[in-house]
Amino acid sequence: MNNGEGWVKLDVDGAYLRGKGIGCSGVAGNDDGAFIMGFMHHDHIGDSLSAELWAVLLRLKTTWDASHQLVILETNAYEVVDLLWNQQTDTHAEVGLIFEIKALLARD
Repeated sequence: MNNGEGWVKLDVDGAYLRGKGIGCSGVAGNDDGAFIMGFMHHDHIGDSLSAELWAVLLRLKTTWDASHQLVILETNAYEVVDLLWNQQTDTHAEVGLIFEIKALLARD
């Protein structure tokens, strides 16, 4: 990956298993493709969409907390991208997660 100096690429994924809950993980690499950091999260409540949303939220939080502001985020969850950029989300079941992600995306 070479997206230009100072860029960080995030790859995230979430999963749901009935009876086990949700899990999500992700990695961040620098502009040379070297590993910077990773994360994992598990919760007993949720579904596949909430797992993907948690993956995005947690990875953005840890990346910006580490002072990385030039970020490329990759997810294989089209529904997450659609919720964050296209859909009206005020009444969505995951409105809290969605608004928190949108607030992070709006940061300078």
